[in-house]
Amino acid sequence: RGCKEVRTRTGRRRLLLGGRDNEWKRFTALVNTPVQGGCADGLKRAMIDLASRAGSGVRIVSTVHDELIVEAPREQAEAVKILVEECMKNAMATIFPEVPIVVQAKVAENWGGK
Repeated sequence: RGCKEVRTRTGRRRLLLGGRDNEWKRFTALVNTPVQGGCADGLKRAMIDLASRAGSGVRIVSTVHDELIVEAPREQAEAVKILVEECMKNAMATIFPEVPIVVQAKVAENWGGK
């Protein structure tokens, strides 16, 4: 019995395992999915917004959990940093408007300096 699925705020759903042997897995999915899944949804929205607004020579290289790695020409780095922060704040605020959103971005010469 109980809940058969859990959804993020954007409606993406995760099916839950049934049976007594899976009670702990079901509980953790019910607690974690709305938060972790919602954050993943926000990151995806930020990436779409960033990709549509970034100028030429700027590209999203990778994601690592809740981070974006973006390459940009040196002369555009600070402006791109501000754009990344804005895109991430806006995307997360649309999903979790009641939560203060804090974003930290950094400009580095290479990925090791991030």
